[in-house]
Amino acid sequence: MRLFDELNIETQSTCNRVCPTCLRQSHPDKTALAARLVRRQMPSAMVYSLLDQAAALGFRGRVCLQHFNEPLQDERIGDFGRYARSLGVFSEVYANTNGDYFTAERCAALDGAFDRLHVALYSGDKAARAAQYRGWFKTTVLTFTQGEHIVTHFSPFTNLDGEIAAHQFSPCEREAQMRCIIGWDGRMMLCCEDITAQYGLGSSHETSLRDLWFGPRHSAVLALLSQPSGRLAFPYCAACPRSNTPYWGEWT
Repeated sequence: MRLFDELNIETQSTCNRVCPTCLRQSHPDKTALAARLVRRQMPSAMVYSLLDQAAALGFRGRVCLQHFNEPLQDERIGDFGRYARSLGVFSEVYANTNGDYFTAERCAALDGAFDRLHVALYSGDKAARAAQYRGWFKTTVLTFTQGEHIVTHFSPFTNLDGEIAAHQFSPCEREAQMRCIIGWDGRMMLCCEDITAQYGLGSSHETSLRDLWFGPRHSAVLALLSQPSGRLAFPYCAACPRSNTPYWGEWT
């Protein structure tokens, strides 16, 4: 079993948007999601520890300081980005953002804290906004999506059942195996669909990053998912509309 390609650290629980296609809104277990409705932060010491542990493991891939949250709601995010970059070992330090908190002053403070910020342009004159945002950064590179919405569990898209049927008997050996995702509460999530951390993979408050990733529970789950029809071993995976590829890409 190899080391992850990307480390995601969710430093805060909240997001200012209520997109109906996001699992924050569409997931039916509202009790499990209740903690995300109030501002809760991963302790700064834990963020720094995870970055240090990743570097010590020999991890040289990408670090994303965001997951199911809006990272710019966390006033510490620039400090975390700068620290990650200062370690000098990660191929890229980035975050995904909706850009709603961009101002000339905030962007000047964030410039250089990240190698890249990946911005979702949801509305308005997208070309003009992209040009304005780029003018506020001199060092940090900006890339953009056009506000595309991706089919997820419980998505309101009409093709959900078809997507589930198309992939139900396929292995899942890329998305779940390429990223190590640590949520704001320290729990490790299996993949981008696992918003409730339901697989019992452990917590960074109790277990080292090495032992979370290479531990017996995580190893067993990934081994099953790498097999044809392996998704059927887990009801949530059996209902997943994702193909056997990661959904992210590079936009310019």
